Amino acid sequence: MNQLDQEAGELLESPYPLPMESLLSTIILLPVNSPLAQQKRDLLQHCSFQFTDALSLKLSQISSSSHYPRIRRKSLKLLYDLLTDPAVPQISLMTLNGLKSPLLSSFRPKTGQPMSQILPEIVAIVASRIFSDSDQLWEELLDYVYVSITGSNVTQEVQEMGFRVLSNLPENLLNRLMPGFDFLWAKILHRLRDSSDLDSWAAAIQAASRFLKILPYFLGADRLGMAMSTAVNSTHNLATKVDPRNATVTQRFLEFITQMVTKTRPRLLFDRLNYVLESMLMIAESSVATVIREGAIRVLKKIDESNRRIMSRQLERLDRVNLDGFFCSLMRVLVGAANVEKNKSTVLAKYFMDRLSTMHGGKIFARHVRNQIGVFAVAQEWQKRHAGLVTICATADACEEVMRNHVEELAIIVVDGLKDPHRQVRCAATDAIKALSVNLAPTLQEHYHRRILLLLTEMLKEKKDTVWGKAIDAIRFFSNGCTPDNLEPYLPRLVEALLAHLKNGNTTLQWGVLAALGVLASSSENRFDIYYRHTMDAIKLILFGVANASTKLLHAHCLGCISYIAIVVGKDTFANDADEVMGALISLQGFLLETDHMVKVSIFQVLVKLCRLLGDDFLIYVDDLMPSLIQSAQTKIYKEVNRSCYLVYLAMPVLLRLAISQEVILEDVQEELIYFITALVRNLEVSGRVLTNIHVKFVVDGILKILNENSSENEIQEAEGFEIGPQEETRNRGVDHTVNAKIVVFLFNYFVQQSQEPASKYCSIFLPFLLRACKDHDPRVRQQAVRGIGTCAEFGINEFKPFAEEAAKSLDSVIRHPGTSSSNNPTAHVIAVSSLGRICGSYFKSINAPQVVADGDNLATKETVNRMVVQLVQSSKP
Repeated sequence: MNQLDQEAGELLESPYPLPMESLLSTIILLPVNSPLAQQKRDLLQHCSFQFTDALSLKLSQISSSSHYPRIRRKSLKLLYDLLTDPAVPQISLMTLNGLKSPLLSSFRPKTGQPMSQILPEIVAIVASRIFSDSDQLWEELLDYVYVSITGSNVTQEVQEMGFRVLSNLPENLLNRLMPGFDFLWAKILHRLRDSSDLDSWAAAIQAASRFLKILPYFLGADRLGMAMSTAVNSTHNLATKVDPRNATVTQRFLEFITQMVTKTRPRLLFDRLNYVLESMLMIAESSVATVIREGAIRVLKKIDESNRRIMSRQLERLDRVNLDGFFCSLMRVLVGAANVEKNKSTVLAKYFMDRLSTMHGGKIFARHVRNQIGVFAVAQEWQKRHAGLVTICATADACEEVMRNHVEELAIIVVDGLKDPHRQVRCAATDAIKALSVNLAPTLQEHYHRRILLLLTEMLKEKKDTVWGKAIDAIRFFSNGCTPDNLEPYLPRLVEALLAHLKNGNTTLQWGVLAALGVLASSSENRFDIYYRHTMDAIKLILFGVANASTKLLHAHCLGCISYIAIVVGKDTFANDADEVMGALISLQGFLLETDHMVKVSIFQVLVKLCRLLGDDFLIYVDDLMPSLIQSAQTKIYKEVNRSCYLVYLAMPVLLRLAISQEVILEDVQEELIYFITALVRNLEVSGRVLTNIHVKFVVDGILKILNENSSENEIQEAEGFEIGPQEETRNRGVDHTVNAKIVVFLFNYFVQQSQEPASKYCSIFLPFLLRACKDHDPRVRQQAVRGIGTCAEFGINEFKPFAEEAAKSLDSVIRHPGTSSSNNPTAHVIAVSSLGRICGSYFKSINAPQVVADGDNLATKETVNRMVVQLVQSSKP
């Protein structure tokens, strides 16, 4: 036996409490770094892992018998650790039963000495481990709980302990208290009405919450309603008192109210929901603590989230008085929350303002908001002026139609707000301008551009970056609805002020400046030309500055701004900067492959703009853009696929030329190009019908140009047979004829199938090539050719008729050829039969169909004949 085991035996086997009390007092009284205290802690830890049961029994005895409060509390804390620490061995069931008696003895109060707050939790843990899966009862504990709560002569401390034990009891033991539930519930409500002792009050809340969680239906509407009224009244009383402890307890009450509404059947409290609304708003208005105001409105938010349908119905039923009162209360909440920026109460109040405005529409503004905003706008307190402007923001979307009848009134309020001496009011005014710039455009911009633009420009000269950011955002939104004539007189000052902030190094602010410059340029049109050089030089300083992970996103914003400006000034003006800008775009590829897809979409928007602007000059950059385009074309995100595919369509001619060129290129490069084009075309299925008539013509012209350039015996065999001679084979070395023909036909098929109507009118142009390809020596080319003929027959009805007879003969020859037998090339055979059947069915009068069927004995199988007959029968029906 080692020394620690020997010391543990002496400590735990002693019939007297003194050794354990001495150890605990040493740990309590001596400094943490004391060697003796560390020695005693080591001994305790050894006992915890090697003699867990014996130590837990000894600690429980000390907790009930020691005359020293600090030792009792320390022993209970150590016992709690033994019960809850997963690293400590589990206490046996026999030992847990042995803990019951000393723990109950610990509830007997010592004269003038408070009981430990951790004791109820320990008792609950022991009870749950012994009785959770058992029909047995801890009768002594249940008696203690009932008597400590309902007894006539018990002290508040004893009753508080009873509440705390009850709130932690396992469900099966709690159910055993149901015969005396009415007495228990009455005592809980009585304690909730009396907030003289906050600890006892908080314990009563916990007990009520426990009943609510376990027995919501048993409580019923009457009991719940009484509990609700009691809780709300008590919460309101606490909320108006200046006491730091009140805030914590009141928060518990608010959580209890939320639980009552969200955890029970909605119908139980439906009739009292209006009372809850009014009460929570009253608490939010009158509370002296921010956390209580937020908590009250959060209760309403939780109710709305958990019972949105019922809450919506209740909000819709609000009469004029209650509706006006609700909105007025929300505005007062905004007033109270104004002193703290980014206050949660503001967010919650705006949420309900938007909800009410959406439900009740313009009458909210016309009947109440308009007058209240006007009163608040001229109030002496800056908080009210601020609240009025926030209310405009919160109601602008839903009340747009009515607000348009009061543009002048609202414009005066926001203009005065921009001139307000208080910074937060000015910031709120910029937010209001953002909202009204969208909902009241272009009337607001047409009549008030002078005053608003001048004031926003002045705000850019202030010394607070939050003001700058707000003003820059407001300029962006407001300018978007302005005409070039509106903006022209103010462009010099606006551009100068924005560029000054572009150079200040604040990344977030720079993002805003770049967005504002882009909108300003677009709205100014050709009036922005004279600012191009100065603006472009400033942006390029950032774009070509230090490049690292933290600046890549800023560079992407720079490119977005440049694309807007380039479109405005035109290709000739932008030409000198185009190569540098495209170089920057290409350098961002590595970042694009890793970044968020929304950033990719914005970059592709830039590429599309520049592609349109530069035209043929853009094609020289396509090779370098391939990696990011390939990846994005295969993603599952619609917007990204759409943009990347659209961009490649614009560049398709050069890609096709590279893919099927006769020039000798590395095999892996050619395979990548082929894979790239086919993958992009397949993604039409994901991105939808993104091709317009112009795009289709552009692509078709590119394919035709390649066909004309490569139209030779090397590409398409015009002979009747399928064999190619040795001389021709020698001439074809270095050129993958099969890939060339197959890719062209494959692309054409996909374009027609996916774009259908826009591309179908080009069928007649490609049919001669397809008919010749039916005689190609390579079965894969023939397979694509017969598929293409079937596609033309399906989508190019009018264009196909003149070729129907010849197409039927070509398909017939393919079906008859030994190289297309069902055993050697079943896919080509099935496609050819299907295409021929489609021609016979849809173009019966344009071909000699009976002759085709008469020759059926020579076709590959009876199945082929059957298909043909079915098609003919269907087509002959009236």
